[in-house]
Amino acid sequence: MTGLIKDYQTRDLVLSVLLLPLTFSAPVFYSLDAAPVFLKIIGAVNPLTYQVVFVRDLMGGTVNWVALAVTVVCLLAISVIGVLSTSRMRRLSFEG
Repeated sequence: MTGLIKDYQTRDLVLSVLLLPLTFSAPVFYSLDAAPVFLKIIGAVNPLTYQVVFVRDLMGGTVNWVALAVTVVCLLAISVIGVLSTSRMRRLSFEG
C-alpha cells in the first residue's frame, strides 16, 4: 500500500496511523483477558497478537502450535504480497 503513495510524509503518516492501533490491540503491554470485547475482537484478527502469544508461551516453556501456525501463514501471505507488489514498483525512488 505504501508503494502507491508518492509523498514520503503521507507514507509516514499512513504507517503511523495503521501501526499504532495494531500495536495497542495486541497483548504487548497488557493481557487481553481483562480487555473490552471490541478490543478482544480486534486482537483476534491482529497477527501481532499471535506472535506475542507464541513468544510468551515459548519463554514459558511451551509451544503454542496455533499461534505458530497463524504467524507462519501470515508471514508467507505477506511475503508473497510483498514480492508481487514490489516487482511492479518503480526501480528508483525520486525522493531527494
